[in-house]
Amino acid sequence: MLKQTTNKEYQKVKTSLDDSCGCSSSQSPSGGIDASSPSIACCIVDEDIVSDVIAGAINPLDVVPKGSNLTDFIKQLLLKDFVPTYVDPTFALTNSSAYLKVIGEIIDFNLIFTTYRGRIVGATIDGVWNPTAFQADLIGAAIAYSYYYPDNNLIGTGLNTTQAVVDYEMIQGLNTFKAVQNYAQGPQPVDSKGNPVGTPEPAGTSPIVTSNIEGVYPIFATTQDISFETEQPLVSMLTGNNVEIPFVAETGSDKQFFEMPDPWTNVRPITKIEYFNVVTNQFDPVNKLGDFDPFPLPPKTIWGYPVDYTRYTNNSLKRGILKIRLIF
Repeated sequence: MLKQTTNKEYQKVKTSLDDSCGCSSSQSPSGGIDASSPSIACCIVDEDIVSDVIAGAINPLDVVPKGSNLTDFIKQLLLKDFVPTYVDPTFALTNSSAYLKVIGEIIDFNLIFTTYRGRIVGATIDGVWNPTAFQADLIGAAIAYSYYYPDNNLIGTGLNTTQAVVDYEMIQGLNTFKAVQNYAQGPQPVDSKGNPVGTPEPAGTSPIVTSNIEGVYPIFATTQDISFETEQPLVSMLTGNNVEIPFVAETGSDKQFFEMPDPWTNVRPITKIEYFNVVTNQFDPVNKLGDFDPFPLPPKTIWGYPVDYTRYTNNSLKRGILKIRLIF
C-alpha cells in the first residue's frame, strides 16, 4: 500500500516543487499531496532525459522528452506501450471437379478462390490490452479476382470468388488453372495507446495460386466378365502405384488380362506384379510379371481420340479369381 504523506513530508515536497517549478502546491483534504495541484501539474522537464535503467515501462535509451510534465512522466512510467503482431494473409484456389478425369473428356466445373486476409493481433478491450484479440484484417478488401486456363488465357475477372469453367476439354497430365486477387490497402494498425504503428499494408496483388485436375487414360481388365474388358477406376498416370486389379475366374479358353495405355507405360513401365495370398491375407513379394504376355492392341477410341494400348494376358495355368497388384 502507498504510505500517506505526512504534513511535515508534504511541506518538504511542497518547498522542493515550489523551488524547482516556480509554482505553488496545495495540500489534499486528507493531508497528503494533491496530484492535481499546480506544482504537480506545471513542473516541466526542461531537457530530454535518456534513461540508462529499466524503470517501470521505461527501458534503457527511452527518452523522457523535454516539455513533459509530471503527469506525462507518470504515464510514461506506468503505462506500457504494447504493439500488435501480424499474421500474413494466405490465398488458395480449389475446384469442384474430381481430381482425375479422362483425357479428351469435356467437363464443366467451378474454380473457388479462398482468401484469409491476415490479422492485426492485439487490441485494447475495455481499457485493457489483450495481446491475442483481433484488431483488424491485415489487407484490404478484394478489388477483383482474375482466373486463367492452363494455357494462361483469361477465363474471367470480377468480384466473384467462384468462376464457372464450361466445356473444358481435358488434356494429358496436370491441367493447372490459375488465379490472382487484387486487394485494397489495409487498415492502420494502432498500439495500446491508440497511436499508429508503422503503416497500413499497401494495396497489392496476391501470389498466383493454382488448382489441378489430372487428365488420364483408364486401365481395362477382366474384373466383371472373363470374356471382355471392364474400365477400372481412374488412377494417376503421374504418381499412381500399387494398383490392384481383382480378376474374375477363368473359364474355358478365356484368360485373365488387363490393358494399359501406352502413354502411361512408355514413361512409367510396370516393374513388378504381385499376387494376393488369401491364406496370409497379404500380397506375396514374388514378382509375377513374367506370368503375363504383352500384346499391342489396335488403338482404342477414348473420347473421340485413338489411343494405343497393350494387353497383358495370363500365360500360366487356368485359375480362379485372383487379385493382383501392379507396381511401377
